[in-house]
Amino acid sequence: MSSWRSAGISYVGYSAVAARCVRRCLKPNDKVDAVNAAKDLMKIRAYKWENGKAPEQPELLTRGNLA
Repeated sequence: MSSWRSAGISYVGYSAVAARCVRRCLKPNDKVDAVNAAKDLMKIRAYKWENGKAPEQPELLTRGNLA
């Protein structure tokens, strides 16, 4: 059995903990680059379905327009 599963957390939770540990071990100038790269990778698309169909272009949510 995987160590993360025996600890009672999901794989997503495990990978978040691992990423946090790696970022903490980085040198200060590399740490800023890693944190900014992680923010750039996080994108959420919201689909507002109408009449049983998804829109052609979903809205890209950012920190500024999250509800």
